[in-house]
Amino acid sequence: MTVIPIYNTDGVMVNTLEIDDNLSFVSGRVSKGNTCYYKGVGSPYAGCSMLTPNGHKVISKSSVFYYGYNVINEKLQGKFGIFQEKFQPYFSDFIGSCGPKELRLINNSKQFKRSSVEVLDYVEYDKPNKQYYFKVNYLCGRHKYLEEGKGKQLAELLDYLAVSGWNFPWDKTSINDVTYDGRVSDVADMFESKQLKHRLGTIYSVLYSLGKLDNVKYQEFLAASNYKHRNDMDYIFIALSLLDKNGVNIDGLLPKKSDSEYEIYRHILEQHLIQGRNCAYIKDSR
Repeated sequence: MTVIPIYNTDGVMVNTLEIDDNLSFVSGRVSKGNTCYYKGVGSPYAGCSMLTPNGHKVISKSSVFYYGYNVINEKLQGKFGIFQEKFQPYFSDFIGSCGPKELRLINNSKQFKRSSVEVLDYVEYDKPNKQYYFKVNYLCGRHKYLEEGKGKQLAELLDYLAVSGWNFPWDKTSINDVTYDGRVSDVADMFESKQLKHRLGTIYSVLYSLGKLDNVKYQEFLAASNYKHRNDMDYIFIALSLLDKNGVNIDGLLPKKSDSEYEIYRHILEQHLIQGRNCAYIKDSR
């Protein structure tokens, strides 16, 4: 039996969540039991994002323009559990828990053919606040691409994404959800669409997050796929090339007339990429 404390915003324990298993914390809001994993059963408190500080200690202005500020509730520092405070301003997930948007795990894990997560069960443990936890297993054993992945496996995943119509938000740090064997470990934020702006954003989000988080592994991918990277514009141009290689007609992304490579890049960035779906659009519904 494992008991997870639930704290209010004043740092007072107001309830507990009891799990009939011996849990050990893994990362994020995921813990491992004797035979499976649990998502939404607590995490160490590490702050949250707020549009306005609301009396919290400001750590920094968020690099994501629609998240406002990175803040700390000093009454929650040093604690582990579920905290009755939103992790991000646009979602109802409590810190360490899962809100309604995570219900997408159920269907997406079945329909997305390169899903690494299998949902075994889910429990709405807090009905007034619509908070859930999930019992899941991972085909990858939660081994990330950034830890031990190879360029060939990532290339195969990107080829599949290019033609399948499954997408990530363009500004998501998608490489963190890619597994060492070219699957996706968290499919809750994925969505289906054949629109060019979403397909472009999907490939871009993986390439950009990989290049910024681990340039060595990014170079491995480039070598395995015969691409070259000169500057940040190439995150878009390589994404275009990859779509084109997979038979996707990219003409709709290109300007009718352009004078330079930079103008092409700027047109695609402004008129298509950032017009696509960002993380704030992932609504709290199945």
